[in-house]
Amino acid sequence: MRGFASDLFSGVTAVALLAGAVAVQALPALPSPRVTLALACAGVSILFATPRWRWLAFVLVGAAWTIWRADSALAQRLPAALEGQDFIVTGAIHGLPRVQDGSTRFDLAIEDIRGREAPPLADVEDEGDAFVVAQHGDTHRDGDAGAVL
Repeated sequence: MRGFASDLFSGVTAVALLAGAVAVQALPALPSPRVTLALACAGVSILFATPRWRWLAFVLVGAAWTIWRADSALAQRLPAALEGQDFIVTGAIHGLPRVQDGSTRFDLAIEDIRGREAPPLADVEDEGDAFVVAQHGDTHRDGDAGAVL
């Protein structure tokens, strides 16, 4: 197992993980959770079974990790069926507004969205004729993943 520890922190490992992450970026759509789990299991199996192919294991694990993180980020998006709808939102503003590039952003602790389940904190951007709301921490522009209010 001495070789495992040295492989874990090598440049080859970093490049292999990066290659797996970059490969996911080239996909037209994210694979299903079953494919993600299969990639992770195959990667872990190769990692411990065949030292010669550890680089491939890290490519698979890097891809699985990237797919999992991308899927969890996309799960927080506004459903397509709700896009373009108007919402009545009540909440409390946290902190001071941030003015930049002709827009104003502020954090809003949402209390209610016309009877819908509300996220705990959202970024709100005033784009002149509409407000764009995204979950706190997301950096969406032009309403592509936020609700236009």
